[in-house]
Amino acid sequence: MNCLEINDEYIQYIKEHPIESKKSALQMTMAIPKQRTECRRTVLYPDAGTSPNFFCQEDKRNFQTIVDTFYAIFTRVIEAYLIDPAVRALFPFSNELEELILLEPHYQTPIPICRIDIFL
Repeated sequence: MNCLEINDEYIQYIKEHPIESKKSALQMTMAIPKQRTECRRTVLYPDAGTSPNFFCQEDKRNFQTIVDTFYAIFTRVIEAYLIDPAVRALFPFSNELEELILLEPHYQTPIPICRIDIFL
């Protein structure tokens, strides 16, 4: 069963069981404020408007391709930045930051830290 079939099945279930689905959604909505997360002394609450997503193996492969592609692009840009002053001129970093960036790293990967939200 592929992702679209799973999603269609989910929607069909909701249509066939409107009362149970509404009750379940209400229970989930009521439980959300109790699901708090603390992040740097700030209390965060999940978004009440979230809905479940279904991902299949094909989606997983596509996500992996997206991540691999981004990683390859970032690696090439960083490597070009390190060796080519013309590339460095494209980035408006301060002199102090550029000095730090150009220091010899003590880690294996050229990307020291990165977060990419592929769902946006």
